[in-house]
Amino acid sequence: MRQAQIVRWRENLEDLMNDHPDAEAELRTLVETIRQQLPPVQQQWVQRIEARDGGFAVGAQGPGSRVIVRHDRDTPPTGNGL
Repeated sequence: MRQAQIVRWRENLEDLMNDHPDAEAELRTLVETIRQQLPPVQQQWVQRIEARDGGFAVGAQGPGSRVIVRHDRDTPPTGNGL
């Protein structure tokens, strides 16, 4: 979804610049002002998934991510431990 929005905003800004080339300096200032107000890029994501009362839960975050499985019960997991 985020990538689709990036493409759409890029296209909208290109259209704006084509229609109003004299607005380039003002637009660059606006973009830089917004960029400075954005939070820093988050380098770590935490995902918590719970299963209760005999439920089953699985989660993954993408390439290069680690999955840590913790079992709170005394009984060992079945299958592949996920």
